[in-house]
Amino acid sequence: MDKFPTFASFKKAVSRLEESVSKEKTAERRDYALMRFQLSFDTAIKSTKNYLRSQGQECYTAKQCLRSAFQVGLIDNDPTWLQMVDDRNDIIHSYDEDIANTIYGKLGAYLELFNKLINALEEQH
Repeated sequence: MDKFPTFASFKKAVSRLEESVSKEKTAERRDYALMRFQLSFDTAIKSTKNYLRSQGQECYTAKQCLRSAFQVGLIDNDPTWLQMVDDRNDIIHSYDEDIANTIYGKLGAYLELFNKLINALEEQH
């Protein structure tokens, strides 16, 4: 059994996100990419939470998990992580066309962070 069961889901979600942003942007593809972003973010937090738990630490909110991940050296102290939390919440709680387009424009930077986290977690396995 996988030590971090959501990790495989995280990697798959990020792969699908990469796939969706590599295609020509349409409203439908943008919305699909934003859903993939949400799934990638949620599984990133769950994977981080599982890793931290294996290290004897607990976290209960996304921002708390990210701060703890920074403290143990799993991620860099990059404010983009905290912006990602806010963007994920904006998509879920107040869908707006302008917000969707703005966040879609950030997905490349978010993918970089997700891939760094994947690499860091793989080093821990």
